[in-house]
Amino acid sequence: MAKVSGLHKKWMKNADYREAYNELAPEFSLARAVIKARVTAGLMPEQGAFTPQDRIGQLTMRNLDITDSRDKLFVYARAGLIGPQAFEGMRQLDEAEEEEKK
Repeated sequence: MAKVSGLHKKWMKNADYREAYNELAPEFSLARAVIKARVTAGLMPEQGAFTPQDRIGQLTMRNLDITDSRDKLFVYARAGLIGPQAFEGMRQLDEAEEEEKK
């Protein structure tokens, strides 16, 4: 089985891979810093940055954002700023939600 470090060395010879890797360098640096801080603080992987309750909160806020966005679209439509084509995809979303409830 190949080691990741060996594959990385091999892939770095590819210009597209190297360019993409270098573009992500700040994110990798941040990830390393976060991991180092977590290890220093003695946090275990199961003590992740987010608890299940945090994730539920994130999803709830996302759903509220979607609802707010839909409401805003209706306001714009009533004001004549957008046409019916803006709502074409919503019908599909509503149908999917109804099927999930069944």
